[in-house]
Amino acid sequence: MKAKIILPFMIIVMMLAANATADQNIADKIDSIFVMASSLDIKYKDSVGSARESIAAMGTEAVPHLIEMLGTPHGRERAALEDIFKKIGEQAIPQLNEALLTTDSLRLSRVAKILYFFPDTSSVTNLLKITDNPYYSARYQAIRALGKIGDHEAIPAIRTAMMDDNELVRTIAAVSAGRMNDAGLFPDLVAAFDDEYYGVRMSAHEAFKAAECSAKVEFITAALGNASINSRKHLLMVIAEDSCQYSMEAILPFFHAADPMIMSQALKAACRLDSNYVFGFLSDPSDDIESFILNQTIEDILRCHEAETSTKP
Repeated sequence: MKAKIILPFMIIVMMLAANATADQNIADKIDSIFVMASSLDIKYKDSVGSARESIAAMGTEAVPHLIEMLGTPHGRERAALEDIFKKIGEQAIPQLNEALLTTDSLRLSRVAKILYFFPDTSSVTNLLKITDNPYYSARYQAIRALGKIGDHEAIPAIRTAMMDDNELVRTIAAVSAGRMNDAGLFPDLVAAFDDEYYGVRMSAHEAFKAAECSAKVEFITAALGNASINSRKHLLMVIAEDSCQYSMEAILPFFHAADPMIMSQALKAACRLDSNYVFGFLSDPSDDIESFILNQTIEDILRCHEAETSTKP
């Protein structure tokens, strides 16, 4: 009886040992080739590409060890690993998704970064589980990847990230909010215009510029009246830089704004829509304008109008 029990047990042990040996062989092989794959030494310059291709050719068998290697403190090695993962391609996604739940925070952020290059809805569930990780870089990379994937299940997490205590996380959250192409996030993007960090404000600005006309024109027109000074300035800038058609009636109230930046952006926005109207308004400008920016805007508009009319037959 004992012999019958021992025999299957020994077979299992031998199989595990064989698998462990195989895994170790793959790891050793990767380590030896990786010296060239990540080298900056001139003597390896012709071997770097082929070395990376050799590791990538191992496919999914190489992925567990490559994930372990993501803990490296050396930037050149991380760059080499990213390139190898890109060469392995989408077949690495299932193992990368699993690693989101099993690896430490440092590797976690780098795994999420790799998944950004392979946007796949299969990654959404596990990425959402790390959006509240204590390590800000993990939150950053998770929100970045979720924005690239574009699954609307990520909207609550992106909205929360726009209020993160780290400015870089808030910035990438604004970028991801723009990529989601969802009008429900417009109020959050407007609120981002009052963020103390420049990157957040400009990311929200670019998000509005990239949004579809059919979604944003009505929202921006309605939002101008109750917006904060910063938000109003940015929304008018969007109109001025945009290609969408807005209503002049929404802009005219700001021609006499107390804030010179608001007035300046309103004039620019209106000039894009109807330059003749703005030129008429500015044909007799006030002499007591103290704002350099506003004066410069008026001069630019008048100069541009004169150049346009002089070229017309």
